[in-house]
Amino acid sequence: MSMASRTKRLTRTEQREQTRAKLLDAAEELFTKRGFGATSVEEIAEAAGFTRGAFYSNFEDKDDIFLALLDHNLESRIAELTGVFNDSSSLPEAFNAIIEGNARRAIRSQTILNTEFWLYAARNPKVKRKLADRQRTELRAFERAIRAQYDAIGLELPFDLHDAALVVMMLDVAAPRFALIDPEDVPADFFFRAVLQLFEAGVALAEKRAGD
Repeated sequence: MSMASRTKRLTRTEQREQTRAKLLDAAEELFTKRGFGATSVEEIAEAAGFTRGAFYSNFEDKDDIFLALLDHNLESRIAELTGVFNDSSSLPEAFNAIIEGNARRAIRSQTILNTEFWLYAARNPKVKRKLADRQRTELRAFERAIRAQYDAIGLELPFDLHDAALVVMMLDVAAPRFALIDPEDVPADFFFRAVLQLFEAGVALAEKRAGD
């Protein structure tokens, strides 16, 4: 039996998915190293080993591939957090699992990418609307996580769920950005310590209200 016959031939769909994945990997690396504005479609295609035509067969433009990167990272993050909270018996246990997971994630590159694209979107109304949709998706995930923690301990939320999720989300965004500039003064576990303190304060308030 020849090597060719033993090797499974990729379907057209599998080939397209493989091409798309390589383009996304190349774009993420170039955006992180050179910046979104300084990277061209041609450079992304070349780095991935494809032609310009292959790029436009998978993405509308550079905005589209960046949004696809954000979607991929967001979906992976939500799936990871959902699994952690479902498998953990307490918030500290969940945070320890998340901290361990973060040690394996490319937080620095993702923070640079997200910050740069946020600035780009702020100046581009069309892209700003798309990014706002993704922010809302992430916010809903934080709302579900907060609600699940209070349901697990049988207490009513002592605060507005939307506002609480927004605070946690802002901490999640800001902490790694500050750490990029001053890692000595912003420890890697700052976000989790801060959220844990907020959670403990909220539980104390909820218990007080339940006892009144």
